[in-house]
Amino acid sequence: VRSGLSALAAATALLRAGCRACCAACSYARHVLGGVRRHTNLWAFVAANALLEAENLFRQQYNVVIVGVLLVHWSGPARASLLTAVGAVGGTGALLLSWVGERYGVPGVYRVAFLTKTAVAVVVVLLLLTPPRSVHNIVAAARLSAARLAAPEMADGGTSLDLPFVVFLVLSQICTSGPAFFFPVMIGRLENEYRDLLANDKSDGTTDGGTDRPPAGAGARKFDPAMVGVGTFMAINAGVSKPLNSLGPVVAAWVLDSGGYLQWQQQQTEDGTGGDGDGDGVDGGVDLQVLQLHAACLFFGMPLVLGIGQCLAFGVYRTPAPPAPGPGELA
Repeated sequence: VRSGLSALAAATALLRAGCRACCAACSYARHVLGGVRRHTNLWAFVAANALLEAENLFRQQYNVVIVGVLLVHWSGPARASLLTAVGAVGGTGALLLSWVGERYGVPGVYRVAFLTKTAVAVVVVLLLLTPPRSVHNIVAAARLSAARLAAPEMADGGTSLDLPFVVFLVLSQICTSGPAFFFPVMIGRLENEYRDLLANDKSDGTTDGGTDRPPAGAGARKFDPAMVGVGTFMAINAGVSKPLNSLGPVVAAWVLDSGGYLQWQQQQTEDGTGGDGDGDGVDGGVDLQVLQLHAACLFFGMPLVLGIGQCLAFGVYRTPAPPAPGPGELA
């Protein structure tokens, strides 16, 4: 009995300590969120960056799958070379975007990347939806590419999917991996903007919106808004981004599974082709045309939807005006 009571007392003390720690964490989070709630640029960047990370993770995990389905008529080494080259081009594109950052600032890099990728996605989707390049003819375009590869003289006319696919693959890689290199710079910039907000509060005693600051109660005396910095902003970004990282893979898995990808891949493995098919017909009970249709809609649709969200979120971002020149300084 004595041992049981001792264990119960220890468990109760542990539970109380856990409750106190949770209350302290909740209080700190409440003060932090209350301190940065007026930082509109922070929330705009966090929302846009969360969608950007979700798209990056989607491409890292599913580019190889989508390339294998849409470019099934390519050889394995050719597809591997394409994916390797796309990664190298993404790094080169990040270097080119750094020139945009020098001229228009780091927020300009994000705007250019988001708008360019979304605009191209809209154009490609409209071209594929416009007769005679309707959605149902996306598969016909892929089959035409295979026919041209096998017998060019037998495949005159029509629209090949290879060129728009490869061009959009490279462009989207640049527009997603490029801005990611500037994430630390944006976090530092947002911290400087937050310091400016605090300085304005101290100078006029009010917030930027003109409302009085909350009274400094007991809880407020324990929390200094100046404690909020880069680490806090990265934690807020992680709290929003990490749950969204599963968005792309979940949607992609559902779309490809509904097209019969698992059955098709299993059949390719059993046949020993490793995914090197002829690009047409029904293979092992799976209609490859339907699977390619699902893959094409996923490849072009996911960046389009996420790109629109990125443009809307980052559209709220406002570049602060430069500080006024001091006495004796040139404007």
